[in-house]
Amino acid sequence: MKTQKGISLIALVVTILVMLILAGITLALTFGSNGLLPRAKQSEKAYEWGIVKEEIRLRLNDYYLEEYETNSNKTYLEYLFEDGYINLDSVVQMDRLSAKNFKYGKGNLEDGDVYYISDEKLYYMEKNGNAVQIDDLTGIGKNLPGFIFLEATTDTATINLDDTNETKLNISNYNDRETTRENLKYDITLLQDSTELYSVKIDDKELIKNETNEFPVIEGKVQKNIMHKLTVNPKKESIETEEKILLKIHGKTEGDSPRETVKNVEIKITPKALYWNSEVSSSNVELNVDNANVTLSIQNYNENKVTPSDIKYEISLEDKENNLFAVSINDTNLNQTNYSGTIVGGTQNKQDNIIKINKQEGIPIATDEQVKLKVKITEPIISEKDFVIDVKQYYLIDYSGNGYHGKLKNGAKIVKENGEYTLKLDGIDDYVELPTISKSHNWTDGIDIDGTFKCDEITNNGHILLLSNASPSDTNLSDQIMVRINGNEANIHFEAATRGTLYEIITNNTTTNFAIKQKQTFKVDMRYLGGFYYPIYLNGEKASNNGVLLPIGNYIKEAERKYNYIGKSYANKEYFKGNIYKLSLNIEGESNYVFNYDVNR
Repeated sequence: MKTQKGISLIALVVTILVMLILAGITLALTFGSNGLLPRAKQSEKAYEWGIVKEEIRLRLNDYYLEEYETNSNKTYLEYLFEDGYINLDSVVQMDRLSAKNFKYGKGNLEDGDVYYISDEKLYYMEKNGNAVQIDDLTGIGKNLPGFIFLEATTDTATINLDDTNETKLNISNYNDRETTRENLKYDITLLQDSTELYSVKIDDKELIKNETNEFPVIEGKVQKNIMHKLTVNPKKESIETEEKILLKIHGKTEGDSPRETVKNVEIKITPKALYWNSEVSSSNVELNVDNANVTLSIQNYNENKVTPSDIKYEISLEDKENNLFAVSINDTNLNQTNYSGTIVGGTQNKQDNIIKINKQEGIPIATDEQVKLKVKITEPIISEKDFVIDVKQYYLIDYSGNGYHGKLKNGAKIVKENGEYTLKLDGIDDYVELPTISKSHNWTDGIDIDGTFKCDEITNNGHILLLSNASPSDTNLSDQIMVRINGNEANIHFEAATRGTLYEIITNNTTTNFAIKQKQTFKVDMRYLGGFYYPIYLNGEKASNNGVLLPIGNYIKEAERKYNYIGKSYANKEYFKGNIYKLSLNIEGESNYVFNYDVNR
């Protein structure tokens, strides 16, 4: 029997068919609509969708949590756009997402394969045009509105008129990302808080404050800008060293969703050929008896810049009618005219002007007063600066001619109350210190002391006047005259005391009633008629009996009085509380033993 080897033709065909069927099944499982590859591709899309959705959700959380309160007039689409995550056609900008190598999301609406937002929903569009909704954003915002992207800039933030008086104002209808889809209208306004010292022109048209100036429309959909010439010219009659102008650029679109916005442009101005400074040596001065000096310096440069031309200036006294002082520079009385000067240009020159401030005769002043000065540049460009000098008076002026000016101590002040001036003492520690008074005097020719006062409170032996060469308790020779408030009673007490060669103290006094907290006048008229008689006159009427004091042989003619005060005693530091308007002393026959204090003179 013969054995046959190999496979039959039928078996081969069956085998091939089976293999084809298996291959077809494999291909179907791999490439079919539900195959491995389409399913892998769909899974990759789903993964990518998840990233896109999550990124947008994160941005929307920022919108709600951080931006909404301050930008509540924006829709969420505007926010996403301004943040760079969608473009004007609502297409999601994949390159702004955290994952950089997306396979999908490229192209545009015409060429498919994009993620985009429409009608508050997030879509993915395939190349075949099929759109798949992958998230619902309903209720979050509105459809994408017509945006406005107005930019307004200048070539420089400062115009230095030494170099030029113009710059470029650039108005644009776009920002650095996109073009606007609407036509842009805009106008320019010079704001009220801009300077009045310059004329401002746009393209040779002068701007008037708060007046709107309309300009041609910038067509949308194309990035476009308009360049304007901005010109600034100083007004000769009024200028400051450094100023600014402020422009308001108002832009708006018209359409289904009109929008508008405002941009402000600020430009600093440095004047042409004028760099100057002025300053005073002190903003407050002490009125030394009846005058004070202050140095007012003017220089022709600022910040080390050289002024090319001469600077002419004048110094004037402001509020001349109400000024209490005589103010002068050299021989120029600023109360009557202005002082003029010139500083040569080209180099850094400086002029010091000594301002003399004097108390005018017959015009009282309080402890704290003011002098107001104005420095005005008249050429090349008008400019002004004001200075206020605080004048502090620390002296009680003696009008007798002897120069016994009293020094205000510990806060004693001259103030104005009820229309008149008064020396005000607090009864605690302030007083007036008087200078040493000549030792040559003669009591036998008589002594006159008079004054006007108001005692607010009697808490101790408050002294109106004390003149002494030492304390009465001193073992040295002592000699004093005293007028004080006696104890806790409303009485004026007068005392003259002397210690002679026998060291015997001989004193006596008399008192008279007065009304507390009311203005009073008093006078002590001391005369020697075989003894000393010293009646006290209160408010023009004799208010005490005559008294006898100090036999003639016991007074000390050559005692030099140097412990002299108004408002306190030397020994026990007792103070007067109230007002003193006038106080004078006259030892007859001794012209050097006279003083006269009158704060209303």
